[in-house]
Amino acid sequence: MITEKEIQEKIAEYQGKKDISTDECVKLSAFYNLKKELFPDDTDVVEIPMYSNATAPDQFTYDSGTEFSNTIQGMNIGDIVYMFDELMKATFVYNRGLYNATIRELKNLTLK
Repeated sequence: MITEKEIQEKIAEYQGKKDISTDECVKLSAFYNLKKELFPDDTDVVEIPMYSNATAPDQFTYDSGTEFSNTIQGMNIGDIVYMFDELMKATFVYNRGLYNATIRELKNLTLK
């Protein structure tokens, strides 16, 4: 069986490359998935803070008329955030520019 150290070494090897090919990105993603499944880390858990004087909404409400907004209607917010966290992890690996732009936009929203 592959060890956590071996997985970490492969991840470091691919992350250290300046120009990474699509095939190497797929391998890097596979090593991240192996690490997550074989050696789970508590930092992967998304927690929504709860405040004593406020209640968290059970369901998400957003309607832009798109397939996406129709799909998430009534879903649990924690599930949506978890899915987006996974999506952002993949975006970080496959399209760093899109990842950085998204994070920048989110930070701008918190400043408003």
